[in-house]
Amino acid sequence: MGVQRLVVELDAKVVVNLITSTGGANKPYLPLLNNCRYLLSRFLQTRVVHVFREGNRCADALARLGSSMAEEFLVFDYPPSPDVLYFVNPDAAGVLYNRTSYSVLTDIVS
Repeated sequence: MGVQRLVVELDAKVVVNLITSTGGANKPYLPLLNNCRYLLSRFLQTRVVHVFREGNRCADALARLGSSMAEEFLVFDYPPSPDVLYFVNPDAAGVLYNRTSYSVLTDIVS
């Protein structure tokens, strides 16, 4: 493919920390983490960064699609369904999304 530089965006900050930390990792996950690190080392330059879920909509749509498929491995030349295309087009155009947060206000009784 000729890819030399890779940016991996994950919406799980714990996973980003596990992959990028050099300290003692969770022993049950160590083989998987070592595999990830090995794959990353195959590129000339890599970055593993945290993004909020709003910035990862396309990947979430593909993960949902993949979890419902019977095949173990598929390569898509084009977005596989209109549902995924709904997320791919804005992502490719660089559309930004606001991060929503909710706070609960309670009355203070004195």
